[in-house]
Amino acid sequence: RKAIIAGDLVSVELRQEAQKKLGCNIYVLYGCNETGECCIAGPPCVYNNSELIGKAINGYTIEIVDKNHNQLSINQIGQIRIKSDCNITHYLDEDQKTAESFQDGYMYPGDHGFIDEFEQLHFKGRKDGMMLFNSINIYPLEIQKCMLSHPNVNDIAITSIKHEIH
Repeated sequence: RKAIIAGDLVSVELRQEAQKKLGCNIYVLYGCNETGECCIAGPPCVYNNSELIGKAINGYTIEIVDKNHNQLSINQIGQIRIKSDCNITHYLDEDQKTAESFQDGYMYPGDHGFIDEFEQLHFKGRKDGMMLFNSINIYPLEIQKCMLSHPNVNDIAITSIKHEIH
């Protein structure tokens, strides 16, 4: 028996609790409508890291690139891009969105992450969810993870607000 988590990040605690209560191994799938599921992570590492979303499934190429589409090194955070024969190639009647999301055979889902030395993809947040402060990229997911680790914090929501200086 196996259970699959997909669609959003799930905390390590919830992954562990689901595994205990369901009595089966938990697997994490990552993908989007434009590519299908392209990445999978399984036990035991899914119980230790809520950002881990796994290795590319056969037939998929997943890369991390900078804003100029240059491939980044191991453990460097950047844009996730996905290539496969399963990818759609464009959005119907949406030229601007197509130009932003599809380039050189790759689909850019708008997510940020990094690939580690074991070829495992780690999710760091949505590109449109990233906040910029004094030229520093801030990922709300990082703040959320840190604050939720405090024993007196049950839940949290993070948002950015416009400021005159920043």
